[in-house]
Amino acid sequence: MRKNPGKFSYSSSGNGSPQHIFMETLKKQLNLDIVHIPYKGSNSGMLDLLSGKVDMAFIDGTLIAPNIKTGALVVLGSSMSKRSTLLPNVPPISDTVPGFDWSGWIGFAGPPNMPQPIVEKIADFIKHYQATPAFASVLEKAGIEPAEPISANDMADFITKENKRWAPAIKISGATID
Repeated sequence: MRKNPGKFSYSSSGNGSPQHIFMETLKKQLNLDIVHIPYKGSNSGMLDLLSGKVDMAFIDGTLIAPNIKTGALVVLGSSMSKRSTLLPNVPPISDTVPGFDWSGWIGFAGPPNMPQPIVEKIADFIKHYQATPAFASVLEKAGIEPAEPISANDMADFITKENKRWAPAIKISGATID
């Protein structure tokens, strides 16, 4: 790729999407010139990846898994810092690019000033549900890697740390609000 700057392209699900930010960060770390082709969502970019109109992409687990199984796509690496339980044969990019660790997360939020007993009741329900086989099945079907639960009390600190971690990557990506 370095011998052909600007020749290769990648798709993302849009300007400022995690896929855009992941790739721009990787480009910066490896000094690569790869053209960004933003789409409005993942499906169109996936179709263009499968048809060869774009050369590469970071793809969500729900879209990539069936295409790995059929052999339509080859996975080169995972954006997580550790091997995925969903794709255990795929090495993390961080094995060859130190410090590359970009994975998303999903939080559950409520209105400001929610009474603490309600917060605790909801948090307790979520924690118990996360430990069930039904929840594990939902995650697997959605292509989502399970993560350790974060307590309601620790979530604000986690978000603050994530904001600090993502801010430089967003700046590198050049993403703006459309």
